[in-house]
Amino acid sequence: MTPYTRRLLTIVGAFVVAALFQMTAASNLLVFGAQVDLPLCAAIVGSMLCDVNTASAVGFASGVLTASLAAPPVSGFGSIVVSRTIVCFLIGWLEARIVRDSALLAPLFGVLGTVSCAVMFFAFDPQKDTSHWTIVLVGSSLYNGVVAIPLFYIMRRIAGRDESTALA
Repeated sequence: MTPYTRRLLTIVGAFVVAALFQMTAASNLLVFGAQVDLPLCAAIVGSMLCDVNTASAVGFASGVLTASLAAPPVSGFGSIVVSRTIVCFLIGWLEARIVRDSALLAPLFGVLGTVSCAVMFFAFDPQKDTSHWTIVLVGSSLYNGVVAIPLFYIMRRIAGRDESTALA
């Protein structure tokens, strides 16, 4: 197995485990009414650890997995897939060109990635109670930012360093 394939399968496996944990136990981990979005957080952190193309694939797979489990009944499947693919692509692009495997940026990307996905989803499928949606968004994005720190170290340890983007 090539290092690229191993890395991709590790990252995809991480957000599949995150999605299973989200379905079974995340509702019990509320902090001030905010709930963590583990599949999104795992996709964002996974995108930090790979190149642009792999980050897009991670975002797409995370979007399809999440949308197949929790899409709104009338619409929203495509909105979830597109928003996560775009956000993970942009994080992979930033990682390849500006920053390299920085644990200090994991909480920033966790917060901004969550906000970006939610705002894109809101643009595609507006919600009824905007003030409540905003409060939930702020809480869950901060929660994702905090969870991104240990998740970054865990995923980097499991997936290993990307030698194609590592500085000499």
